[in-house]
Amino acid sequence: MGLAPMNFCAMSGISQATPMVSGTAMLVQQKFGFLGGSRLADVLLTTANNNYTAPKLTIKAMPTPSGKYTSYNIIYIDNEPPMKNGKIDREQVKADLKKLGYTESEIANMFNNLSKTDQSHDDAEAIIKLSKEEVFEQGILDVQKALKGLARLDVNCINKNSVEHFEGENQAFYTIDTKGGLSGEFSNNIYQRLWEDKWYIEGAWNSPKEELKDIKKAGLIKTGQGKLTLSGKDNTYHGAIRVLQGVLEVAQNSKLSKSNASQRRSQ
Repeated sequence: MGLAPMNFCAMSGISQATPMVSGTAMLVQQKFGFLGGSRLADVLLTTANNNYTAPKLTIKAMPTPSGKYTSYNIIYIDNEPPMKNGKIDREQVKADLKKLGYTESEIANMFNNLSKTDQSHDDAEAIIKLSKEEVFEQGILDVQKALKGLARLDVNCINKNSVEHFEGENQAFYTIDTKGGLSGEFSNNIYQRLWEDKWYIEGAWNSPKEELKDIKKAGLIKTGQGKLTLSGKDNTYHGAIRVLQGVLEVAQNSKLSKSNASQRRSQ
C-alpha cells in the first residue's frame, strides 16, 4: 500500500505490562461476570506462572530527572554480583552482559551512566542483587490459566475480618459471590497458601499479620443465587466449604482431598 516498513523493538516495564494485564482482566470478567475488581486481581495473581527460570541478570533503564540521558541499574537475579578485591568486577559484569547479547558500545554506555548519586561512587550502588520475586513479583501472566478461574486460596490476600472460628479452630474464608444469579466454573486445581511475611511491610499499621499468621486452613464461602462449579481434578485447600446461598457443585471428575467440611446446597 506504499506505506513505510514498520520498525519494532523489545520493551519492558509497567507501561508494557499494563495493557496485557488489563486485556486479560477484561477477558476473565467477560467469562466470570460475577467477579469484581479485587476478585479479578486474585484470579490473575493466583494463576500467574512462577515456575520459570529467570535470567542471571537484567537491566533497568531510567530517564534521569534532567532528561539528558538514561541511567542504568544492572540487576543480578538470585545471584551475587561478581566481586574482585572487595569491589564489583567490571570485566566479569561486561562478560555477563555480552552473553545477553549487548554490544560493547551499549555496555560502555551503561557503565558511563550507572544509576549512582555520583559516578565516582562504588559500582555496588548501581550493580545489585534482587530476588526473583523482587523482580517479577508473583509471577508471569498466564492468560489461558486465568480463564479457568481461581487457582489458590491465599491467606495473604484474605481480609483479616474474614477469619472465623469454625469447627473448633480459626479459619480464613475466601468468599465467592455469584451475584445476579450468574454462574461459572473454576477448572483449575485450587490449593492454599498460608501467611508469608515477605508480602507485607513489617510494622505496617494496617498489617493483618496478627490475625492471619497462625491460620492453617483457608476455606471457601459461596454466596449469591448463581451456581459455582469446581472441576479441578484435585483441590487441596484445607479449610471448610460453606454454601450460604445458591449452589456449589463439585464436578464428577473433581475431588476435594483436604477440605474438612462436606458440601451442601442452600437456596
